[in-house]
Amino acid sequence: MSSFLSIEEYNTLELDAIRCLPNLVNAAFAPLTFARANFPLRARFEDEFVKYVDAMQEQRAPLYLSEFLGGMTHDEFCTFRLLVEQIAEFSQKNFNRRLGGWSSLLQCLSIARQIKLVTDEKRLRVLELGPGCGYLALILAYAGHSHFSTDVTQGFYLYQNRILNFSVPDKVVETARSSLSTAALQRLLDTPEMCIHMPWWQFAEMYKAEVPQFDLVTCNHMLAEMHPDSLSYSVKLASMMLKSSSIGLVVFEGWGWNISSSYRFVVEQFYKHNFVIVHSDRLVTVFAQRDRCQPKEFQKPEAMISGTGISWGNGMVYSNETINEFIPQEGAAATGSILKKRESFRRNITVPPQEVVSFYESKIGADQIFTENEIFWRFVGHPLQ
Repeated sequence: MSSFLSIEEYNTLELDAIRCLPNLVNAAFAPLTFARANFPLRARFEDEFVKYVDAMQEQRAPLYLSEFLGGMTHDEFCTFRLLVEQIAEFSQKNFNRRLGGWSSLLQCLSIARQIKLVTDEKRLRVLELGPGCGYLALILAYAGHSHFSTDVTQGFYLYQNRILNFSVPDKVVETARSSLSTAALQRLLDTPEMCIHMPWWQFAEMYKAEVPQFDLVTCNHMLAEMHPDSLSYSVKLASMMLKSSSIGLVVFEGWGWNISSSYRFVVEQFYKHNFVIVHSDRLVTVFAQRDRCQPKEFQKPEAMISGTGISWGNGMVYSNETINEFIPQEGAAATGSILKKRESFRRNITVPPQEVVSFYESKIGADQIFTENEIFWRFVGHPLQ
């Protein structure tokens, strides 16, 4: 059976699920922050998916390319070139425009690198909550990892469905039409390069049965944007899903806009469900499972987030040189290890930022570096421009 989902089919399946699910579940898995910001949540026609080719990372490309990535390694650049070509071909075919997903793709390459450094390049079973444009799934699949994702927003979910089916059609399993057993999901996750795509209404009921096991969970720029009940559910489920892994980490970049949940609440949920923070800076935050670390006694979240070592701003958590004062002893060791690996990895960078830009412009066009959203923001003088 084809993994492609039409707009009409998705809408029908979602409405059927909403009719059967309890009110509080429907409320918990609604895209609150997008709704408050009047962000387009749904596509009515296929040509509307052009809006999701490069979304949610407006004006951040220079930050990711020059500061977070600082250029690319040979392997990263090969992956980047492949994905730019695929996104361009996809957008040309579907929208009659050559687009390359510039900012969103750079963000996904940045977190993919941090995941690689934190996990020592092991093959992973990754759960991603809120994949946005979906490019991290492709990056990880091309690196040999299996990827499982879910999203509460119809527009993004269906765009992910399309770009996955276009890029890796033989590796996509779409569960929206019929849910899979835990054993079936586990077999897929244990298969390298597989991409499993699950709608939010199925994810919301996973707690009712034995859950599949993962090695790593990522959720970028959205934890604080989730409904408090959805956040608590996801963190608790993540703890259950990571239980048997020798890695068992939550790794992400950016905490999201704190409009639905406070940053304090986010940290408290992790501590409540057996996690402890072991590293946090602008590039990545890492939570490990408490019972995997020594010593057994850890800082309480109140002590961690009330100190001067962590500042909260711009929708992200930034940490300064005193971060180790608020991280457990084992965490301080982890932070030192991560920073050393990052510094060592940068010596492998052979492709400077300008070469990346030149390649992108040669394939997409210099006039496509900025999206229409970014052009609008520049005109109105948006704070992020």
